[in-house]
Amino acid sequence: MASNPITASPLITLTSDFGLSDPYVGIMKGVILNICPHARLVDLVHDLPPQSLLDAGLALFSALPYFSPDTIHLVVVDPGVGTNRSALVACGPRGIVVCPDNGLIGYVESVFPIAQCFAVDRPDLTLPIPSRTFHGRDVFAPITAHLAKGLAPESIGPALEPQRLTFPQAQRHGNAISGEILAFDRFGNALVNIRSGEGPMRSVSVGLQAFTWAQTFAEHPIGTPISYFGSSGWLELAVNQGSAHLQYGLMVGQRVEGVRQ
Repeated sequence: MASNPITASPLITLTSDFGLSDPYVGIMKGVILNICPHARLVDLVHDLPPQSLLDAGLALFSALPYFSPDTIHLVVVDPGVGTNRSALVACGPRGIVVCPDNGLIGYVESVFPIAQCFAVDRPDLTLPIPSRTFHGRDVFAPITAHLAKGLAPESIGPALEPQRLTFPQAQRHGNAISGEILAFDRFGNALVNIRSGEGPMRSVSVGLQAFTWAQTFAEHPIGTPISYFGSSGWLELAVNQGSAHLQYGLMVGQRVEGVRQ
């Protein structure tokens, strides 16, 4: 069975698409701390594009390996809020994820192995009369707080086989590889679904625009379009001290062609 050892100051990360201009994130924190006052709360990211499960998956894929195995990760990107989709508690050797059962968990399984999943079925642990539009406050936050206090995940509800989404796969043809832009970071760098295990590239291009292979930004002049494997292992397209997104009008889903060395 899943276990959940009690820690004196449990660590909880929060990820959402709520932004910080509204009180939603603060309200969730208030609910958590009212139930588990000694919890330590870490904001992972809250300015994800609204309803974008892919962007949430990319953020979690990059971040989860760097947290201790007793961390609880609360993720509220929930386009299906108010429907009959389940609330999910996913447990594994790297910690616990609390999120909607909307496929999000599939994005992170390669870095966050899942041993068991449970559907939340404990109305006694959620806030009374949950809203149809704010399950982050009424369901996910209180469940997370009770888990942080040591509640066993298997007592949350029945075992569940979760829905799973996965990142689109790059296509290989000999030394050539074809991928697509998944997202952009705040610098305008494009993240591409080609992993660092493919090795360094001889050439990378989007249409007729080439992106010079680089190890660091500084090895090329300011304004140079470059490509490299970033800190999360994805191929990235960038402009030294500029925005590849804006300068070249790149778009999510656009094809990226590479030739491996």
